[in-house]
Amino acid sequence: MFIFSLLVACSEKESASQDTTTSNLDTAETQTEDTATDTAEAEPLECADLAVLVTWNSENLVLSFETYDELGSYYFGIAQTESAAANKWTGEDCHLGFAYGEENYSYCHPARTGLELTYGAAYGEIIEGFSTHFSGPEFENKVTYIIKEAIGGCCWVWGGSPSYYEALSCLPL
Repeated sequence: MFIFSLLVACSEKESASQDTTTSNLDTAETQTEDTATDTAEAEPLECADLAVLVTWNSENLVLSFETYDELGSYYFGIAQTESAAANKWTGEDCHLGFAYGEENYSYCHPARTGLELTYGAAYGEIIEGFSTHFSGPEFENKVTYIIKEAIGGCCWVWGGSPSYYEALSCLPL
């Protein structure tokens, strides 16, 4: 539904910015009407208030929602951004993913009202919403998080380097 609305909006904007020329055949006059000055502004997304807590326990990573929209459809991503390592794990980032050899890994954890992820899954053995490749609490200060809301299109970021998600124009948490 959102994609269709976006396509319609793009089509309308394109046609509104074109010059239209009308011709009066009786007098051979040509009138030009410039409609490129569109004063309508796009309404900003109304994103629900969101408050979350991420806890790195000894056995698992726990995401808890403190404040959220009960009708929302939330997804949780995590990317290793604070490390000198050349191959930072970004396969669970809900954004760019991670390429290794011939494989591309791109996971995004469904997190309707929160979730628990067990540590240490291999790249290709991650189960979205149940496991993570991260091996434990030693990564807590080396990551950046994202929450995406699928219905309204909002997203929120926090952690080490929120600029990792800059292209998505997310709200800070």
